[in-house]
Amino acid sequence: MSHFYGTVRGQSSGEATRRGSKNSGLRVAAASWQGAVYVYLFHDEETGKDCYRVELGPWKGNGRSSTIGYHRSTIAFLLFLPRFLLHR
Repeated sequence: MSHFYGTVRGQSSGEATRRGSKNSGLRVAAASWQGAVYVYLFHDEETGKDCYRVELGPWKGNGRSSTIGYHRSTIAFLLFLPRFLLHR
């Protein structure tokens, strides 16, 4: 059964959806020729909570690695991240 959901919209006419379970989690990458942003959603068995990690990383040899955000107790704060990134 799906526990995590991700969507992406781009040049194609529709929206693509991907799903992840508590065991598999969900990894999302959005990239340009200057680097990428990676979002990882996962379930922490120890706390029973859904968590996230957001990182910058290289793409095709460009960009650097850096953790932007990490939270092990809830994913609620992830909802505010896109607004933060859009206003930079």
